[in-house]
Amino acid sequence: MKIHIALTLILILSNTTAMAGETMQCDIGPLKKEYGGTNWLVYSCTNKKSLVFITDQGNPAMPFYFMYHPKNGVYNLHGEGTGNKKYTNAAYEQLKTLPLKSINELISSTLEVAKKDNK
Repeated sequence: MKIHIALTLILILSNTTAMAGETMQCDIGPLKKEYGGTNWLVYSCTNKKSLVFITDQGNPAMPFYFMYHPKNGVYNLHGEGTGNKKYTNAAYEQLKTLPLKSINELISSTLEVAKKDNK
């Protein structure tokens, strides 16, 4: 499982860097959440503005990830992977409706998890 997460995070970081023109890590967390009826691990990034949703172990959408990131003042959601589209589509439909308040709450919660893990 740790190898899966590490490889996925490497993929995300390279895509994130290319998208945003900046270097950042997306390994703060994780939170365990359910979207589209399946389990996901939620991480925030060092820019404290972006979120990554990675399929949790046993999720039939595996391997897949989504990323929420701001661009020109608007949050964009995109995903990549080869998991079962039935489950990735269900998660996408739920994630795309997250209000900014929920995105900010998820970021704050991942930071809290990181603080607890570092104690």
